[in-house]
Amino acid sequence: MLDVSPRDPEKDYLTTYLNEIKRYQARINQVPEQSKVQRIELKSKQLFFVGELAAEFARQYKMIYAARKQTYSEAYLKAEKYKKETAELAITSLREMEAEYYGYWKRWQNAVDTLKEDINAIKYRVRQDIADGNRQ
Repeated sequence: MLDVSPRDPEKDYLTTYLNEIKRYQARINQVPEQSKVQRIELKSKQLFFVGELAAEFARQYKMIYAARKQTYSEAYLKAEKYKKETAELAITSLREMEAEYYGYWKRWQNAVDTLKEDINAIKYRVRQDIADGNRQ
């Protein structure tokens, strides 16, 4: 389903999500390893914000991609000769920025996958504890 909710252009989503991730990590660090259910709960809540951060970087990456394509087309059409070369020179900085945001997006997407695996590992240990009769 398409998300058509309005985005506040003034809000810094990256900082907001990163602060929430750090806040949950601080709480997770305070929970003892034996409190598996509480750790699962906190990591699941943190996972939401890690996913949101990855999605925000993906959104910004795609916006830079669109700007690069538009700038290329405009420079290509405006150039008298050496159209491709002129257009490529016009988008050099956008290509670098696009690569940087792609890297951020992949980094946080990998963090989503890692956090999911960590949550599943803790769930597995909880199931083992229950099977062994060690409820905590």
